[in-house]
Amino acid sequence: MLSLTKDPTPLTMTGNSAIGGDFFMTNGRGGASISGKGSVGGNSVPAARDEHIHIGNPNPEPELPAVDTSAYKAFATNVYKPGQTTYINTLVPANTNPNFSGGTTIMGVLYLKYPNKVHFSGQVTIRGAIVVENGASTGSGEIKFSGGATVYGMETLPVSASFPPALRALTGSALLAPGFDVTLTGQSGSIGGTMVADTFTLTGGSGGVINGTLIALGTGPLTLTGGADIKRTKPDGPIPAGLVFTKTFRPDHRTYLEVLP
Repeated sequence: MLSLTKDPTPLTMTGNSAIGGDFFMTNGRGGASISGKGSVGGNSVPAARDEHIHIGNPNPEPELPAVDTSAYKAFATNVYKPGQTTYINTLVPANTNPNFSGGTTIMGVLYLKYPNKVHFSGQVTIRGAIVVENGASTGSGEIKFSGGATVYGMETLPVSASFPPALRALTGSALLAPGFDVTLTGQSGSIGGTMVADTFTLTGGSGGVINGTLIALGTGPLTLTGGADIKRTKPDGPIPAGLVFTKTFRPDHRTYLEVLP
């Protein structure tokens, strides 16, 4: 995990919270606040745990991606109506503040206008991506998962008129919510894609396995309490849909010769 925040305490962990790998912070004067049996890199003993916390590293800071969710907008053709058990390609107008109760299934894109406060109050299954309309600034809204969630990638959608190839090709991202604060509480299953928001707070046994990257674009610290646990697997495929970098790498075929065995 990597933190670019200038906050003096980029990492706060309490209880039995755990980070499966190493933690990096670019703030050379930053520190970690860890109480209870919090572990980093598989170690909860302070001396061994500190070997997995890297202060002032890397330098220079890496580039964070910009987020462009315009490619998702055309597919959000159904306006949100409360009380449904399944939502397909749904647009949530500003100030709707929806509550998705346990047993709800979301398929395709859930496209949020801002401001909005979105609450998933039970175990929810998401097969696709949750995205926020372009232009949201800090404080535009919040998304809270209080009962856990399982998120499958867009590529797992069935082939149908509701899920055309152009939509199913928007792979790699599970949550694109710049300007929003995201809270996860309660155990989650696998999360099949990268998650982007202003801040993330994980508490109450939340976490799960993220097949991608957790990217917080805001200035606040990462907080893990009450047994929160993050594990990450490296995804296959190209840059996740909706993420834009100013610099990319590609081979220049004029500069090398392939020699077949």
